[in-house]
Amino acid sequence: MGISMSDELVSVFLVTRHGARTPLHLIDSLPEIEYKKELLKPFVEAKMVVKSLDGQKDLTNSISYKDEKYLQRKLKGGAFVGQLTSTGEQQMFNLGSRLKKKYIQDMDFLSQKYDPKQIYVRSTHLNRTINSAKSLLAGMYQSGPKQKLDEPFLVHTNQLEIDYLYPNLLECPYIQLKRKLIKKSFRFYAQDWNNQYHCFVDYLKKKYNFRQHDVSNPLFVYEFLDEVHSRMAHGLEIPLGLSDLIQDANRFASIELGIEMMENLGINCGKFINLLKHLLLEVAFKHRNEKSDYYKFNYFSAHDNTLIALLIALNKIDESNYVFPSFGSDLVIELWKDSSRYYVKVYFNGKIIKINERVFDRKKISKIEYNVNMLTSSDLIEEDGRMDLEDFVNILDKYGIDEKFYYSICFKFKNEY
Repeated sequence: MGISMSDELVSVFLVTRHGARTPLHLIDSLPEIEYKKELLKPFVEAKMVVKSLDGQKDLTNSISYKDEKYLQRKLKGGAFVGQLTSTGEQQMFNLGSRLKKKYIQDMDFLSQKYDPKQIYVRSTHLNRTINSAKSLLAGMYQSGPKQKLDEPFLVHTNQLEIDYLYPNLLECPYIQLKRKLIKKSFRFYAQDWNNQYHCFVDYLKKKYNFRQHDVSNPLFVYEFLDEVHSRMAHGLEIPLGLSDLIQDANRFASIELGIEMMENLGINCGKFINLLKHLLLEVAFKHRNEKSDYYKFNYFSAHDNTLIALLIALNKIDESNYVFPSFGSDLVIELWKDSSRYYVKVYFNGKIIKINERVFDRKKISKIEYNVNMLTSSDLIEEDGRMDLEDFVNILDKYGIDEKFYYSICFKFKNEY
């Protein structure tokens, strides 16, 4: 069933993972390579102002506590850890160009000229997400990566210590406690020689001289792949023996992160899911009452686990299927209005996806084993995914939590951590 000519696109909600970056976790036993400082040379030149969520504080030159630590860790070659690279900026610029074609050129939904009254941008307070947002906006509104506009792009950010666009272990130490419990309660982690995951981890431990403390981390393979993915994104050398392991490593890492996000979805990203729910309802209410004081485009520049949380809520990740968002991945929620109702359409990496209402079975999660599907966005079936706004909000409501409930959980266990 196609969209009627009378259907109206009301608002767009975009969530992205930042573009390619230098690694956060290094594999000490791998032959060291150079991450040259030229990797950090800007691909995009654009004016930008960064402000607090209330718009009162100018944070353009403010650095978060995490970036302060990252900028003290210089890699061989001169680049710093955890920083968006020129390749990452180009990825986000290209994504912005794709969005420009759809929403500005083809649909005439947004104006040709950048208008901060039309588009709201929020990022976690990290250089890699803030600069990803800048690069994406440049792709949407600049004629080229170096052709700066007179007006700066406006990006809002929250203090990283209290942000909830990602699992915030500093604000909620209970997340870390829950991660430790996961390793003890999931069959997937069983130390059984018939368990392929256990055998794979043991192989990595012996081959790359990891300590027992390292492999006890329930996200061990996920963090092991961090440097591998960074090398691959920038065309840097991957040792032959390691390249043969990447397919299995990707599968196991996706399961690790998927399990952790499913088990702890509320405290990981429930506040953000709740925010999306309220924003959708607010925009629909204002549009219904012919008020125009809402943003037509809402953009959140975030992380892989942010996207995973949304894909779990929309049932694209469940006990049997896992998706790992690569650098620069995006999820779009479009709010539409036809003659009788508001409805939504969801896209992942440019492909429309069908939304399922089924809630994943927590009992089955604990029995997850290694023989599950690891999907990419190209594996997801493109099909008509329209859903009534009311039904979509009900899905988000199952996973979203409000601030009061969030803090009641985190503070209840804070003294026990």
